Amino acid sequence: MEATRDATAAWRMDDASLWHACGEAQDLRRAAYTRLVEMVAELWNRTGRSKEDRVSLVAQVQTQLRVTKKDALQIVAHAQLFGREAVRDAARAGDLDADRLTVLDQTLTQAPIPDRDRVEAELLQHSDLPLHQFRLAAKRILVLLDQDGPEPKDDLAQPKREFHYSNRVDGSVAFRGTIDPESGALLAALISPLAKPKADDTRTTPQRQGDAFTDIIELAAGSDKLPDEGG
Repeated sequence: MEATRDATAAWRMDDASLWHACGEAQDLRRAAYTRLVEMVAELWNRTGRSKEDRVSLVAQVQTQLRVTKKDALQIVAHAQLFGREAVRDAARAGDLDADRLTVLDQTLTQAPIPDRDRVEAELLQHSDLPLHQFRLAAKRILVLLDQDGPEPKDDLAQPKREFHYSNRVDGSVAFRGTIDPESGALLAALISPLAKPKADDTRTTPQRQGDAFTDIIELAAGSDKLPDEGG
């Protein structure tokens, strides 16, 4: 009966009210996930925090919560991440959802241990960005950290950007080139979601990436920031 009343109420709501209700539901969903991770974090803190303890906890989460192993691994990884006070506080404040926690966890794992605190602080400052931009921010941070490493040799000191292309007889275009690491990370972040295989996708990985690259060209061509020829 309650479900019927709720459905009727939703049927009577205008679009603006429905979107407002969706936003409230999303906030509740994010808060519920944060609460779940906090409980698992407490269970993790009660173990010896060894590799075997982690394996055991993942198995328990999978069984007790009736989730897939992939989801259990994610929940436990986020629970371990909650050992960082700033991350836990940001999640409680509603600034971090499951996807952003995953990006943060993966980024901190890749960052050198001495740099992880400042990487965390920098990423938390960008938690309000849309998810794809948050991922790009994470990649940029890792690239810049790599640039802070040992000084490169003189012939590699300046980033190289080269692009060569030629028209074939059939009208297609062949190209090759080199771009700097930061731009390369951005390109990879752009291509990756566009090149994901679809259901019953028979394309090879190079074919999917080629299609993704043309999608990026089309998106760039539609930008109002594109300069005029020679401009």
